[in-house]
Amino acid sequence: MNAFATFGAMWCLTFSLGPVSHVRNQDVTSPDPAEKLREVVALLRIAWGKDFDSNYPNLLLGSSPTVVLIPRNEMIKIAAARLDGRQRDGSTTQGLTIGEPPNVKIVVVYDDIAPLLVARTIIHEIGHLELRGKRLSRNREEARVRKIVDTGFLEKAFGREWLKTTVAALRKKVVAVKKNGRQYQGYTPEAVEMFYQSLEKAGASIAREPLHDQIIASLVFILTNSEGNLLAALDADDVP
Repeated sequence: MNAFATFGAMWCLTFSLGPVSHVRNQDVTSPDPAEKLREVVALLRIAWGKDFDSNYPNLLLGSSPTVVLIPRNEMIKIAAARLDGRQRDGSTTQGLTIGEPPNVKIVVVYDDIAPLLVARTIIHEIGHLELRGKRLSRNREEARVRKIVDTGFLEKAFGREWLKTTVAALRKKVVAVKKNGRQYQGYTPEAVEMFYQSLEKAGASIAREPLHDQIIASLVFILTNSEGNLLAALDADDVP
């Protein structure tokens, strides 16, 4: 039986868009679902560049696409069913990769997250698929995707200079935190607010609300810490 058969309707991105030069041309706060999905596709075009024309139909189109967009209530059901074998909070989970190629599905919540963050989650989960053959531990794979793939998405969306300037500014707002003998750069409310403002200046206005706050704080932590620190933090979270 298809593991997804018990869940409600899932969206696939079936929009055809013209060329998009930069994310600043997109209204990332549109409340209209169809327009929001168009914005997600536009962001994917930026992230994938010349590979968009092959990645988009291969991953997001067809009768059984690899990537499907779902509303929050469906993610809550999927998380509760533990289809990937892990306990998760479906009220905050952004995306999940379930199964192994060729029988793999990526589900991403689209209705309560800004388009920029939906596109980032799609790229993030695809990053996991690309690393599956490396046989990394679960946490090492996650740390690498966060540091390499998530950071790379932001660089492609806003430019290398924006990323460099933003990270430098964030480093002045985070605080050193020592845990289990390791020093991390801990995010602060000031750093989170600065990142919101940096995104706004680049043309990506994201509503300040609890779920977005959590995601932005996570991105601040990713940008200001090394891959080794991200791995150590994930390992520490696994300790009872």
